[in-house]
Amino acid sequence: FIIVFFFFFSSRRRHTRYISVTGVQTCALPISFTGNHAEYSGGGAFSCADTAITNNTFIGNFAGYHGGGVNADNDATITNNTISENTASSQGGGMWVKFTDNSYTGKLYNNIIWNNTAPDATDLYIDNTGSDPFFPVTVDLFNNDFDQSASGTVISKPFAIDSSNLNNADPLFVSNGNYHLSSLSPCINTGDNARSEEHTSELQSH
Repeated sequence: FIIVFFFFFSSRRRHTRYISVTGVQTCALPISFTGNHAEYSGGGAFSCADTAITNNTFIGNFAGYHGGGVNADNDATITNNTISENTASSQGGGMWVKFTDNSYTGKLYNNIIWNNTAPDATDLYIDNTGSDPFFPVTVDLFNNDFDQSASGTVISKPFAIDSSNLNNADPLFVSNGNYHLSSLSPCINTGDNARSEEHTSELQSH
């Protein structure tokens, strides 16, 4: 198990990568990815490994193709992140994720994915096609805040979005540049601590 600590601020590269390791489980713990630029994918972070992305902020990043904030091009667990004001020129302004293994369950918990920009899927693009042509990858999508409209979210093999997710609710950050939640935020007490604790236990067991 690898824990990688990198800080990216206003970098420019083909893929803005905090990890690029295939076949190894990796994890990022509290980091801010701000103002980065990728010519292709993953403006804030690019992963092509089995990945856990936890407790980070991705703000104001840009990707020339997909995943303005985050590009997770493999099986991922994404928990407790704030992903806002990112831009992609094609798909997934906030986040673009691809789940490739049908024996795995994709997991997106307790994330705020808000006010991102892209021509297709402004906030969230999920490719859950997987390796089985008849059955998509199961995705646990719980207790997040993102734009659930047709322009805000695209799911390649559609499934019902659980009611625990907020639909494009303004998180009411403290101020411009301060992404803590203000006292009136609709996101307060809408996350699931059990899922966060479960994920932390999984990480500690490795």
